[in-house]
Amino acid sequence: GLCATSGLGIASVASRLEPIAKVLDAARRHVRLVLHLVTSSTPGSMGRGSPVVRRAGNRAWVATKGGTHGEHVAALCGSDAWGGKIIDRLQPRPGEPEVIARRWSAFADTSLDLLLRSNGISEVVLLGFTTSGMIETAAREGAARDFNMWILEDCVADFDSNADLHADSLKFLARGLTSVTSSREMLGHAQRQVPVGA
Repeated sequence: GLCATSGLGIASVASRLEPIAKVLDAARRHVRLVLHLVTSSTPGSMGRGSPVVRRAGNRAWVATKGGTHGEHVAALCGSDAWGGKIIDRLQPRPGEPEVIARRWSAFADTSLDLLLRSNGISEVVLLGFTTSGMIETAAREGAARDFNMWILEDCVADFDSNADLHADSLKFLARGLTSVTSSREMLGHAQRQVPVGA
């Protein structure tokens, strides 16, 4: 696929799908709110003025592929692209909000903060892709907004070439910004005590 031809291997994601599905199933029984965040870009949403576009590494990568950075981001994470969709096994159920992020931020210019606060949620459990990108950003931003952030280390993944960044992100975040644990620990906790949010 496009990720592979771009040098962005995603084999590590496959090993995370079953633990994510188990946590999602348990969350639907035990928590107040399950929501889904999707990064979905359009060619125009990453304009030429964006610092991301101006970075030399990104300009060089785009130059080898042709087209614009926005076109490449949309091809990877657009609403019609693989990266802009939730896989069938993890699809939202009726009543589960879907938050659309146009940048690599769960909170910036999204409805996430409002959804959490209006539902009385103080704890947030993060699952998904990419650890060194959206997951770390969401953890930092959520902690800065006084949410108790959790990351399930076996339910997050990164591009295969970013294994070191994945490990570094979890190590850094575990130092105080978030609670980092496993799905087994979280599921055991859910059976003993109902968490307030996910």
